[in-house]
Amino acid sequence: MSVRAERKLQSQQAILDQVLKLNYAGQCFNSISLRQLAQAVGMVPSAFYRYFPNKEQLAIELVDQTSLIIKSHLTQFLEHIQHKNSEILETHLSLFCGQVQQKAAHWHFFIVERWGGGSFLKEKIRQEVIFLIDDLAQLLNKKYAGQWLDQQQPLAFAELCIELHFAWIIKWLHSHETQQKDQLLQCFIQQLQYIHFP
Repeated sequence: MSVRAERKLQSQQAILDQVLKLNYAGQCFNSISLRQLAQAVGMVPSAFYRYFPNKEQLAIELVDQTSLIIKSHLTQFLEHIQHKNSEILETHLSLFCGQVQQKAAHWHFFIVERWGGGSFLKEKIRQEVIFLIDDLAQLLNKKYAGQWLDQQQPLAFAELCIELHFAWIIKWLHSHETQQKDQLLQCFIQQLQYIHFP
């Protein structure tokens, strides 16, 4: 890769990271201006268009990048979700929490903009959630091959798991007290233990 191409990728990533930072601080994607982004990363506003043709393309790139991270985290965790032993489940959940914390702004962006973003962004995230559910249903179908009552059951379990994770993660991310985080963790473990896989 040429130096120029590498610098372009670094500048693109700096813009993406800045959007995530502003979003995590409470600013919705639609309210973030190109001028604000350009100033934050040290470029003139017109330079933005060298990296993204428009704000919609910026949104697509953010959702695609975030979706890959979320899929990776959820896939790793769901491979261990069948454990009913709370200590084993807590160990896996602690590892998962560490991953979520490292990419907190990505998770926040995806979950918050899913319901509160503009129509274009909400639609893009809705499509990605469908892909996530399908991918996780395939993983569950493979893991418990021949044990499902019908073909729709893995899809239903995948959707339940994803919605449960999203609801829990947004609360957990914005809990600032250790005791509250621990209580949410224990509550989540109990909820996961109520999900009966084949």
